[in-house]
Amino acid sequence: MTYAAGLQPNRLIRRAQRGDRGAFVELYDIYRTPIFRYLAYQVGGNIELAQDLCEEVFLQALRELRSYSPASSYVAWLYQLANIRLRRRALLRPSATGTWITTAGHGREDDMGEGQRSIHKVVG
Repeated sequence: MTYAAGLQPNRLIRRAQRGDRGAFVELYDIYRTPIFRYLAYQVGGNIELAQDLCEEVFLQALRELRSYSPASSYVAWLYQLANIRLRRRALLRPSATGTWITTAGHGREDDMGEGQRSIHKVVG
């Protein structure tokens, strides 16, 4: 995972919490792919649905950013928001061991659709 402009996520989070929308866009750029891939897995590879859900997760993260506590991991918080979205649509799948799956790999930007790229327009 690459951190934009060499900043650690906590510094970006603090800036975003103070209203720096550019910092939020940087956070989005860092975390969108793992969240998207996790959602895509959970919805059985339905890319359009995963893109929509991913956009919803980041819009919710933007709305609730001031309530985020740095005592917990930012990426874990994003996965929690993703799981809430999945549960609301009854789409969260348990793993083979019976525990909820909460991690995903990283991918390329071209895995994202237009809706994913539009977050820059919303916050920028």
